[in-house]
Amino acid sequence: MKRLIPLVILTFVCLNGFSQNADDALRYSETFASGTARYVSMGGAFGALGADFSATSQNPAGLGFYRKSEFMFSPEFYNDKVKAKYFGNTAVDSKFNINTNNLGFVFSFNDKKKETGFIGWSLAMGFNKLNDYHSNSYAEGINPNTSLADYFAEDANNSSSLEPYSSDLFYNAYILDRDSLGYFVNQDMYLEGHDIMQRKVISKTGKMNDWLIGAGFNISNMVYFGFSFDWMPVYYYERATHSEYDADSYDYLYFSYFEGKKVSGSGYGAKFGVIVRPVPIFRFGFAFHTPVIFDLHQTDEVYVDTYYPDEVLTRYYPLDNNENEIEKTKFDYIVQTPAKYIASAAITLGDKAIVSTDIEYIDYSTMKFSESGDGYDYTSTNQDISKIFRNNINWKAGVEYRIEPFYIRGGFGYYGSPYIKDELNEKAYSLMYTGGFGYRNRNFFVDFAISNRTRQESILLPSVDEEAKFTKNTTRFTTTIGFRF
Repeated sequence: MKRLIPLVILTFVCLNGFSQNADDALRYSETFASGTARYVSMGGAFGALGADFSATSQNPAGLGFYRKSEFMFSPEFYNDKVKAKYFGNTAVDSKFNINTNNLGFVFSFNDKKKETGFIGWSLAMGFNKLNDYHSNSYAEGINPNTSLADYFAEDANNSSSLEPYSSDLFYNAYILDRDSLGYFVNQDMYLEGHDIMQRKVISKTGKMNDWLIGAGFNISNMVYFGFSFDWMPVYYYERATHSEYDADSYDYLYFSYFEGKKVSGSGYGAKFGVIVRPVPIFRFGFAFHTPVIFDLHQTDEVYVDTYYPDEVLTRYYPLDNNENEIEKTKFDYIVQTPAKYIASAAITLGDKAIVSTDIEYIDYSTMKFSESGDGYDYTSTNQDISKIFRNNINWKAGVEYRIEPFYIRGGFGYYGSPYIKDELNEKAYSLMYTGGFGYRNRNFFVDFAISNRTRQESILLPSVDEEAKFTKNTTRFTTTIGFRF
């Protein structure tokens, strides 16, 4: 018969009772250019520029460039498209979302008569969005090798025990059984002679914002320094369903394995920065972001639906030691993200043009889990993090040209893969292309931006040398409306 391999099992199946894994830490550590339309349209390369609220999340010293107080907000249209290739079959899905990318106030206090010494300072309050997790994807294909049930049976035989959220669940659902020698086997005998269609459907929602209060100071229009304190609430929800069907008749569902994960909580950190303008044309910046400590609460749900020919749909939940159903499992834990170091440079050609660039250094191998009351030991997970991830360089560049009162902008971003050499996703880098335009006068401004980010990831499936390839393409349309006073 033809059997099926578990699709993307390495990412979506946790054989140890849904404990957290290395990719969970990466979700809160990896961020991309997001915020005001001006900031986005220049690729987020604002570490040496300032006078933009979203630059505060990059280098808070930029607050020192403000000369007037300001209020702004940024609605955004977001479309995420995922193309999956699996056993020669291509599947495409997408998700559309509307949200607020940015909201902020800046209160500026300056002595307009002074040219040297302490000239003034600015205070900022509000938020910038750091991550949007909305995404839909699915992959399907006929795989002539093994089933997810075979993988769980092999795991049970190798460990001589049943895991409650995988092999034991399949055993209780009558998908696995023991043979005459006592080994666990997949008992899908009724499917003999049939082709099996395998489908994986994944839906994600959520976001992470950077709520901040920051201050920036101006010394002689040459040295600017600043800091911010940041509170980062996060919400993430993922639904993943792995289903195996009779390819000739979708009425015959062998099984459907559902995994749900809901995470909420918040993190705390700080940023410090300086910008130096030795001559009017050049600016140089440096910023340091402390590690962010996230206190997170997670609820997991898993079950299996079976539907054999001439039978009704039956749902099975995992069982505890007392044979009681476990419908939801809760975890409380702490994630520490890496510190970030940012070096920046910019050239300003009078009031006509700006060219800027940022280089970010992040060591993803320093991500860390720790327990927060549930007593779980994260030693092995932290060891995995140190082995899988590496230090990394991100590079961003942007340009702005002024045709008063209009502005034209463009940008680019390269975000290196966080995975070490020889890992399957060592080349899973992201490319971001941005552009936009705006109108500004003394008391009002409106900016528009479009950005497109692509990334490809591959997952090697167990038991066969076959990759499932996912290409993610995210397009965002951002508008910022602001008022000066």
